[in-house]
Amino acid sequence: MVEAALSERDEEFTQQAIALKVLDRGTEFDPVTDPAVRMLASRVRRALKGCYPARDAGDSVEIVLPKGTYRPRFNRRAPEQAGSERSGAGSPAIWPRILVMPFHNLTGDAACDYLAQGLASELAIELSQYRETEILLGVSEDDPRNREAAAGYEVRGTLTQDGKGLRVSVQVLSVVRRQVVWGQSRSFPATGPERGSFLGDLVSSLAAMIAGECGVVARHMRERLGERISFGHGAYEAVMRYHHFERSLAPAAFGETFEALEQAVARHPDCAPCRGYLARLLGFGYAHGVLPEPSTISRAVELAREGVQLTPFDQRGRTMLAYVLLLNDQVGEARREAVEALALNPDSLLILDGLGYVLTLAGDWELGPALSARAVRLNPFHLPVVHGGLWLDALRRGEYEEARGHASSFMTPASFWGPLMKAVALAHLARLDEARVEVTRLLELRPDFAQRSAWYVSRYVKFDSLIAPILQGLERAGIQRAG
Repeated sequence: MVEAALSERDEEFTQQAIALKVLDRGTEFDPVTDPAVRMLASRVRRALKGCYPARDAGDSVEIVLPKGTYRPRFNRRAPEQAGSERSGAGSPAIWPRILVMPFHNLTGDAACDYLAQGLASELAIELSQYRETEILLGVSEDDPRNREAAAGYEVRGTLTQDGKGLRVSVQVLSVVRRQVVWGQSRSFPATGPERGSFLGDLVSSLAAMIAGECGVVARHMRERLGERISFGHGAYEAVMRYHHFERSLAPAAFGETFEALEQAVARHPDCAPCRGYLARLLGFGYAHGVLPEPSTISRAVELAREGVQLTPFDQRGRTMLAYVLLLNDQVGEARREAVEALALNPDSLLILDGLGYVLTLAGDWELGPALSARAVRLNPFHLPVVHGGLWLDALRRGEYEEARGHASSFMTPASFWGPLMKAVALAHLARLDEARVEVTRLLELRPDFAQRSAWYVSRYVKFDSLIAPILQGLERAGIQRAG
């Protein structure tokens, strides 16, 4: 593309030409119905924006891809500009921190809970693409960790009825002044093909208005504008159902989410997040015995790889790929993918916990626990699973009281791993009565665990030297292995 621009070959900058030469699409490619070129251009823009701040002062020319065109532009950079974007006011230490609170469903219809919850989760993820901000995702209004977050801004939202449709209202508050600094409301159909497209565009535009160059936060920090990504009907709603499941891990939510993501992948083959989330869901189902067939994890890996091919610069997608590779016993490749994901945005608090978790389980006993500890320290709303990796590391070092503490922080009531971790730590501390109580809870959640204990443990723990003390602890707590 750079060579074509320098040679002024304008005919190579149409969507059809790019689809043919770059994406290997045929002459039947229709840019109206197929967003592949637009998505590719969006990824390239974001990659270019992340490139120059990390380069040294010798970069005198900057390549940009202006929105609305596919022809690159070349800007000369002033000497004092090159290599200076990450210093001074742009340093991570004083980046604005934004806390996204759960949106409230005020429609009176519980079926809309996933929409309210999903909108907040997706907005946080979209905001995290703006490297000039730190994004946290809150859990509840009265959570004491809200104060620990020390955020400069809070994003709040509501979902209400609006005639025959729905209305979403979003506000940005200044935490210090406790005043609303910006707000917007949008109405959209309650059903129909327009809803999915609206939700995708809404989240992207809200993120740009909040964290973009001309947005609310940027008026104070004067940082650059990020990019938008939108998906078609059904895709965004499927992604929001995944967020709903991730919070509850309820069996009913698993089935609904699986069906929604399957349909979204079939209808929107270019939607990388749908493939990634379906891969993540399949991996969870496989490792927890919900979908135990070996073909499940094979398909999860395939879907995750396809998602990364569609969006190679998406940190979220690469993290999901690393997770399912780990479950599929491809430990070395899982570590490499996790390291590559980290390099895409080392300062993303929203991804740090997941990467630390995967790297620890994959045997990186230095970087993995260090990232996990940093996520726990800097992000009060870190994923509870991060304590699973820290528990394993403490167990490896023989620090059983520390392991018990991490097991207690693994707050996922529907997962059998919580009581498993507690039982093992308590057994090694010789607190066998308490350990047996946890074993009872474990067997209630996973009745076949005693018959398949080694298999379940080995889905996440990949080293014999660690599997042995886990199974020994479970035996002391009352679980006798089959065979």
